Amino acid sequence: MHKCRDLKSGTLVKRCPSLTQGRHSLSLALNEKMIFLCSFFWCRHWPGLRLFFIPILFALTYMTAQGQVTLRVVIQNLKNDTGNILFEFMDGSGKQQKGFTENILNKECVITIGELKPGKYSFRYFHDENANKKMETYWIGAPKEGFGFSNNPMGRLMPPAFEDTVFDLKRDTTVVCKIHYIRF
Repeated sequence: MHKCRDLKSGTLVKRCPSLTQGRHSLSLALNEKMIFLCSFFWCRHWPGLRLFFIPILFALTYMTAQGQVTLRVVIQNLKNDTGNILFEFMDGSGKQQKGFTENILNKECVITIGELKPGKYSFRYFHDENANKKMETYWIGAPKEGFGFSNNPMGRLMPPAFEDTVFDLKRDTTVVCKIHYIRF
């Protein structure tokens, strides 16, 4: 066993596994509700290895964070603040990834979706004014409640083709959408 330092207090911890015993280089030891991170580069015997491994840890952290993007959707022009927005988020092939129910404030709704991989996505939403989680329709099938799609396309008498709603997400992005209401 080597002696390692506790990262918080800097005190020596007697229970730090040695690399010569075939243990992993990083291990967690739970001791009286405190978690100690013990690794060989924190041991007293190899202080020079800190200089080698710290840049590697920063590079790994940067590469992991590099692959994540955030999408922020702002839905404007809502008729009122009653009910909520039901939002369906899909990948580029149409497979549902996430579903949300969000509140409305000042005739606007903001939805933030984090930890996404860059790629092709699509979404659709509707203003569920009576909060029954179903879209109300007129007798001919047209929606009574407001609705919308990514890229803001409008189909004629039918929803737009899925391909018209797909967009490419490469970096953190804010998309502004305008909701549509059909009046008879």
